[in-house]
Amino acid sequence: MYSPTQTASTLATYAKEAETDVVKEQEFYNSKLGLPHIPAGSSVSDTDLNTCIQNFKMDDPKLFNKPMTLGVDVGSLCHYVIQAWDIDLRQSIDINSNAFAHLVKAGTFRDFADLYKIIQRYKPIMGVIDDMPETRKALEIARMFPGRIKLCHYGNNLTTRDISDHGERITVDRTSWLDQTIGRITSHRVALPADIPMAYREHMKAILRVPRENKNGDVVFLYKHNGADHYGHASNYAEIALRLSLSTLAGSYNMTESIR
Repeated sequence: MYSPTQTASTLATYAKEAETDVVKEQEFYNSKLGLPHIPAGSSVSDTDLNTCIQNFKMDDPKLFNKPMTLGVDVGSLCHYVIQAWDIDLRQSIDINSNAFAHLVKAGTFRDFADLYKIIQRYKPIMGVIDDMPETRKALEIARMFPGRIKLCHYGNNLTTRDISDHGERITVDRTSWLDQTIGRITSHRVALPADIPMAYREHMKAILRVPRENKNGDVVFLYKHNGADHYGHASNYAEIALRLSLSTLAGSYNMTESIR
């Protein structure tokens, strides 16, 4: 607004366009007004999280009879999420969209020996681990549980929730899967325990869906983070693990029944 080339009428035009165009809304606040701004619906809110919280605690024994998946975001401190699922196998074309999640555990570890113990305790039907930065250690775990643990890489050549499976490793589209994971919370299709860690709440709220124009002038959305977001990606990997587990579930249960 200090620019000598900007006029009140120009700014008014930008402001009017921002009312109906999310890209121009972001541009108006960030570039014209110099203000931080998050368009409505771009992130998980405290209201969303509070709506998902139900009357149970982490490690509730009643959840251990449901199929579980594991997601691990790797770093100097690794974050993991265990999800238990209510699944309707009759809707197996898109198992993720037709499943309801229960957060069994959100926790951390530093030593991959602890991850081995976590897998032994929860016995997930499928787990997905961040491929970087501890590829060697993650691969060792995957080879201890062949077919049940895969390493994940976010790729640039996919635009849907398809999974490119390379055996021990998979490649997925980051944006498409985060749409699914974040959308599960904003649409309240996950039950969160009453003792959910504060870090889980903050990490989920830190993931922002930001509009951009691509080279063709089309509006696309990208995910950025406003702070630590490790539990968000661990949840994303647990979501991806559910899709990978479909063949295992189909072999263990009748395809005409629901698992609850």
